[in-house]
Parts: sequence; structure tokens; C-alpha cells
Amino acid sequence: MADNPITGAPYYEEGMSLGWALINETTQRLAWLAQPIVQSITENDADAVSPSDGQCWYVASGVGAGDAWEGHEGDFALYYAGWLFIENREGQVIRNLADNKISVWDGSGWDEIHDWT
Repeated sequence: MADNPITGAPYYEEGMSLGWALINETTQRLAWLAQPIVQSITENDADAVSPSDGQCWYVASGVGAGDAWEGHEGDFALYYAGWLFIENREGQVIRNLADNKISVWDGSGWDEIHDWT
């Protein structure tokens, strides 16, 4: 199955029986891309243990073995009744609720572009 190169959302292909699952995942990805807000980009937040639907974190380095985020360092962990991981891409702009800043990913780190504090 192919993925959309911009959003990373899976394409629904003719004859697939799980169309509803792909549509739900695509909707979740598009909702996050329309308003990319993360709880934190600097650390793996303890609040991620019991997240609410729609919350998202940037998966920082140092994820523990056995953690649901293991193997997803550098991705976004979006929660909707389960974890959905979105690949980070150069030029991605996000609003970080932890420090109330807007930042852009330059391919190797986050550059602050606006500070509301």
C-alpha cells in the first residue's frame, strides 16, 4: 500500500476491506497537519502515560525500552484511542504548548520562529 508523500496518510486502494480504518487514520493525520500542536518537543512528557484524544508529542531521544514510542524517535506521537506516529519532515512548523513557541524543523533541530511568552 502506498502512502501520500506529503501527509504520510495511506491511500485507499480498490478492493481493500479496511477502508474505514484508512479513512480514520487519514482524517487524524490531516486534522493534526491543519493545526500542528504538540504538548512538548524537548522531553518525553509524563502526561503521555494517560493522553487525551488529539494530544500529540514530539518523540525526543531517550525513549525507554518497552515504551509505546520505542523506535519512533524524531517522529510525532499523536493519540486517538491509540498511538499514530507521523514522520517529522524538514520545514514542519509546530506550536509547542510547553513553552508557548512556534518552531520549525530545519532537518537537524528546532528553530524558534515566534515566542508568545
